[in-house]
Amino acid sequence: MEMDENLYGTHGDGHKNSEYCIHCFKNGFFTASSIEEQSEINTSSARLTKETAVHGLEQYLLTLKRWMQPEDQASWILEHSGYITLSTIDENECPRPVAIDVIAHDGIKIIWMTTFRNSNKARHIMRNPQSWHLLCS
Repeated sequence: MEMDENLYGTHGDGHKNSEYCIHCFKNGFFTASSIEEQSEINTSSARLTKETAVHGLEQYLLTLKRWMQPEDQASWILEHSGYITLSTIDENECPRPVAIDVIAHDGIKIIWMTTFRNSNKARHIMRNPQSWHLLCS
């Protein structure tokens, strides 16, 4: 379906969401709890045979962040985020979050970023390699 502003879904406060249509997202909630239920909603007025419409729609829905597998969804978020937050544990056992740019990534298993060898985050990781976490923003 061609998306235009009249077909955009809405957030809870009423403003438009250009990522999802009104058939998928209304008032801040997704309209269906399964891909099959979403297919039924979206194809109820299709001009194609029901089977053709459902098959085509399910193939398309799988490309949307909402229906992606968790690892694909995390990779999508990483691809579309402006930066990530790397949190390390400092010498006092306190979290120390720092925003950094991602140079490249291979899904979510390998992420390349840069820092100085003598930076606080590099020292924290060298001291305790298991105590860091990433957040996409």
